Amino acid sequence: MPTTRIVCPVCSVVLQFPGVITPARKVRCPKCKSEFLPPLPVADEVTIAAAELPQPSSEYSYLSPPQSADELGRLGAYRVLRLLGQGGMGAVFLAEDPALQRQIALKVMLPSVANNPTAKARFLREARAVAAVEHDHIIHIHQVGEIDGVPFLTMPLLKGQTLADRLSKELSLADIVRLGREVAEGLSAAHDRGLIHRDIKPANVWLEGSKERVKILDFGLARATGSSEPQLTTEGISSSSHNSKSGAVGFTLLKSLRKSFGGRTIR
Repeated sequence: MPTTRIVCPVCSVVLQFPGVITPARKVRCPKCKSEFLPPLPVADEVTIAAAELPQPSSEYSYLSPPQSADELGRLGAYRVLRLLGQGGMGAVFLAEDPALQRQIALKVMLPSVANNPTAKARFLREARAVAAVEHDHIIHIHQVGEIDGVPFLTMPLLKGQTLADRLSKELSLADIVRLGREVAEGLSAAHDRGLIHRDIKPANVWLEGSKERVKILDFGLARATGSSEPQLTTEGISSSSHNSKSGAVGFTLLKSLRKSFGGRTIR
């Protein structure tokens, strides 16, 4: 008899049913009790075996095996679709939240860094602190957590470009003033909650949509004011300072401002 395997979109448990399940028939997950229509085509016989699915790359061994051909793997219920970027501390993926049926940006802490308990604890604590900052010019964080030892956070999938990319084209005086003001407003809101970004630079300033509205990204190096803990860097834990980067956005905008004035000194 053929069998049908279905992945619950809420809790990601793999369900196996005897016979054929069609999309017109709702199924109930025995683990989370949710009911849903299976995302399967109507067929005379349907058998989905784990061996038929792509296996996760060893590079992403911290992900669970994929449940469909368009996935790199799973992190909990999230469908991980492709890599958007990776640094020394973490990776950002394009992912899908099956429960809400929307695409998101999923940031995970790499196992090589998460193996350090201090680094993991700080990542989670500071991510939750940033999530509590509600401001139009700071990226919103939907969820912070840990699954199978992998710390993660989820964010909206933004359209646009970074300020670093935008600077390849000339900025008008009005844009320079507006961008500087919006960055300052976002940082001020974080400071009001006792957070210092510590890695503010053009690559961490996102310009959203056609209006190029500022969203400050990557508070991974954020530090609570008054904290005496070691500083978290792309190499793990270090006592070195990142203050040399703190004025990068202001300096870059100043250079653009001088360029708009033909290189003349601004007084």
